[in-house]
Amino acid sequence: MRRSRLRRSLAGLALALGASSATAHAEDAPTRPPLDVVVAPELPMETGIVSILSLGRLAFRYEDLLPLGAARPSRDQAPYWVLDRFAWIGKTILVDIPLAGLQALTIHEAFGHGARARELGFDVGYSFKLPFPYGALLSPKDEGHAGLTNYIGGAPRADDPQQLFVSGGIESNVATARALSRQIVAEDGVAHHGEIALYVMSKLSYSQELTAPSFRAAGPPTTSSNDAKAYLSNLQERFGRVRSDDRATIGKRLAVGYLWNLADPMLVWSAWAELHDVIFSSRRFPVAPLPRAFGATFLPLPRVWLAPYGMENELSVTAKKGEWVVDVHGRVGTTGLAPSWGAGASIDDHHVDRRVRVGAQVDVWRQPALDLERRAYFDRPSQLGGALSATLRLRVISGAGVLGKLGAKTDGYLPTQRADAGPYGWVGLYLEP
Repeated sequence: MRRSRLRRSLAGLALALGASSATAHAEDAPTRPPLDVVVAPELPMETGIVSILSLGRLAFRYEDLLPLGAARPSRDQAPYWVLDRFAWIGKTILVDIPLAGLQALTIHEAFGHGARARELGFDVGYSFKLPFPYGALLSPKDEGHAGLTNYIGGAPRADDPQQLFVSGGIESNVATARALSRQIVAEDGVAHHGEIALYVMSKLSYSQELTAPSFRAAGPPTTSSNDAKAYLSNLQERFGRVRSDDRATIGKRLAVGYLWNLADPMLVWSAWAELHDVIFSSRRFPVAPLPRAFGATFLPLPRVWLAPYGMENELSVTAKKGEWVVDVHGRVGTTGLAPSWGAGASIDDHHVDRRVRVGAQVDVWRQPALDLERRAYFDRPSQLGGALSATLRLRVISGAGVLGKLGAKTDGYLPTQRADAGPYGWVGLYLEP
């Protein structure tokens, strides 16, 4: 009798989970972006962001094999729904959050700091610790960095090359959040819950350090492995503001400027979606409620860049009409150490039925001259600069093809691109899911 009841219970559980899986997968089956893997000499920042975002989407396909994500069942299936809830929450904590964290950390170290080091001709090594929650569980007293990039051999001096290296990690995370926001607009608001978690992690990179009271404390320049503190010290040295009260002044301006980064509607929605849509409702693909105007969906977003000469606050608007995605953005320096501004626009073709798709981007800026060779000096001329690039996506066979980007720029800081003048770009392969 007990065995018979046990068999019926197991059969009911399998049926309920199987049915819930079919329901969840039927509801959560949007067309996903292509899987892109791109390369370029020295593996610059943009290649790592593009490729790791695609590899992350591929890794999260493991969910297709799991009979989880039940819709709310009838009363007689309530025990199975409760079991499904615990399994889903456990998967989110033990697998999904660590996977998103590994993406953010790899981009930060290997394609943030690492990309800037490779650009400048320096060799580096990497150290990674267990991601949350495993690090907190297995090494609770280890409060060091989750990851670390170290020089092997020589290191750049405390001038523009050093500042590019120090800020490269945070720069790569900001660029990751930018890429995800553009993708969400292109996908009409659809986002995988792993991408939402990655957006939050990338957007809040070093937010605790930049907003801490100690960051605004007086003091001389110091040597630190903390990116935010090292960035502040390098600004002091670059502009000759080495007195204790200078550090407090610059720190306060950076902290106030960083608040702009937090006034992000996508960040608010991402936190809500993770709690309500993902944890409670088991939705794999929440949909962001994008505003509409003049027949187009659009998304205005704030962000900040830690440029070598001070923080720049940016406002971007990404819009989609038909199958064209347009992004316009402008940024301005807010640290008060040197005037700077920049603006740009891009357009991309998202017609999935076209064999050939193209895109273009243009940027202009005025900023203090960068010096990648000599020791820092204080009074630098401001100079105009610009960049122009084009992208191509060519379907070679059904479901697969090649893609590439080619551009050129003048000397100057442009997020994710080389600091010196010259051509830039990448080539790669793509696979349509």
